[in-house]
Amino acid sequence: MRGLVRIAMAVVAVFIATVSAPAADTTVTRAVAPFTSLRVDGHFILHVSQGTTQSVQLAGDRYLINNLQIGVAKGVLSIDRPHGFDLPKHQTVTITITAPELTAVGLRGLVHASVTGLAGPAFALTNNGAAAATLTGAVGRFTLISRGVSSIDAGGLHAKTVTMLVRGQGNLRVFASQVADVTMYGEGRIDVMGHPKVHQFKTLAYGVISLK
Repeated sequence: MRGLVRIAMAVVAVFIATVSAPAADTTVTRAVAPFTSLRVDGHFILHVSQGTTQSVQLAGDRYLINNLQIGVAKGVLSIDRPHGFDLPKHQTVTITITAPELTAVGLRGLVHASVTGLAGPAFALTNNGAAAATLTGAVGRFTLISRGVSSIDAGGLHAKTVTMLVRGQGNLRVFASQVADVTMYGEGRIDVMGHPKVHQFKTLAYGVISLK
């Protein structure tokens, strides 16, 4: 079973090693309605930052960009590939987003993401695919749910309270200064930094949760 962990994490590692910013055939800036949450579905390099203005920029093959579905509904910006539309192998689109307020990011597919400058009472990250991500900032409460394969470093996102649910395979790092409630149904490792005064850890299968 531990061999499966190595294989699963190797998939993410290969993705990180081989994915690179595409030759920018075109760079497009999209005007969208205001949003506070983001959901992406596909093969993307994603750069998200919390800032004073809102912007959405896409770089890559013109055909791929023109076939993405982009829209805002109920405050959620969605960037999806249409049903039945597959990006060519090793071809991706780089998405660069800034938003004055950001409360949640959802990842599905193959995504390499950086989320920086987070601030606010709460933030949530959900992974339902194969994701490699780094997060920085300071929030009151951080919720992380991963169902799939993940390599997520949120050690730079300082949260007072962290709640995690991991199903699948992954190596993850978080920072909690007060409370950490972590459950892992799967294989891999979770490191909890910040020396939280209250912590509750639950593991099944071959998961390991450690205080750092």
